[in-house]
Amino acid sequence: MKTWKSSFKVSSSIAFTVAAMALTSSPAHAQSKLPANVAIRAQDACVDQARAKGFNLENVVSVESANADTVRVVLNLTQNGQRYKLTCNYNKASGTSVYEDTTTTTTTHQPLINPWLLGLVLPLVGLGLLRLWTKGRGSDKHDRHTRKNLGNRSEAIVRTRRDRLEIYSGPGTTYRITGNLRNGQQVILSGRYNNNWAELADGGWVPLQYLETNPQYTY
Repeated sequence: MKTWKSSFKVSSSIAFTVAAMALTSSPAHAQSKLPANVAIRAQDACVDQARAKGFNLENVVSVESANADTVRVVLNLTQNGQRYKLTCNYNKASGTSVYEDTTTTTTTHQPLINPWLLGLVLPLVGLGLLRLWTKGRGSDKHDRHTRKNLGNRSEAIVRTRRDRLEIYSGPGTTYRITGNLRNGQQVILSGRYNNNWAELADGGWVPLQYLETNPQYTY
């Protein structure tokens, strides 16, 4: 009976010793023994190294002892619209920090323009362009009718280094091209001028610099 009790006491003592050793070697226990000044140095070293590489700190996930010589620091970082989870190992003796791994977490970006709003705006823009185009065609027809009543017509000769001279629907290159004239071709001017552009009696406008006018031929 005494032998059984002695064996039970020995077994209980061994079990208690093993449990105490396991508790002492656990990470949570090691973390609780990490001095505050060491934890701050490790955190600052890892954060400074991350910022030197262009990262922005989002938050510190954890700071704990990896072993007797190393402190493991886990950080959440951002860079160029993406989130990263960084594990950094800080050496207590040398005061240096080394990255262990980097895990990328992609983020979704909101579209610059709401598709629903874009669907409303595009038809309105198209309608406005259509009205401008039809208005321009109407003004061209009105000009053709008024040209018949204009006087002071004159004759001119096309002088250009190119084979052809474009005819525009209005006094400027922003208007649409309606035809062309040959170099040396004789034309009749309506007598209307606008910003160094001359109107042809048959319709259309050409740059005045490419015309050689003859004042004696006046209608």
